[in-house]
Amino acid sequence: MLDVIEELAQNEDDDVKHLAKFLSGKVTRSSLSLVFSHGESEGLKLKNRITILETAGLTLPQHDKLTHDYTEFEVASMIVMTVLGVFSRTFATRDYDEKTVEIFDEAWTFT
Repeated sequence: MLDVIEELAQNEDDDVKHLAKFLSGKVTRSSLSLVFSHGESEGLKLKNRITILETAGLTLPQHDKLTHDYTEFEVASMIVMTVLGVFSRTFATRDYDEKTVEIFDEAWTFT
């Protein structure tokens, strides 16, 4: 994922470059470095038969809170949850011929 951020930083559009700089700053030396890397971290693998993920200490914003009022930690927590949601969707739809099960404790976090 850091490769993608670095690619965005090379974009001609200043808004895209600004986004890349923002994302890079959020990831560097934070808990987000557990999710984003250049591939050197094991990370999540879609081919594993069983993957158990546990996240603790996330602070998710209230559903009625405006996004521009999110704290930095709420933004980081939302990024982690988004990545986990995409992984889960991708895992569930990778092979329709194979039966899979996903169990979410406290799945309300995806709302």
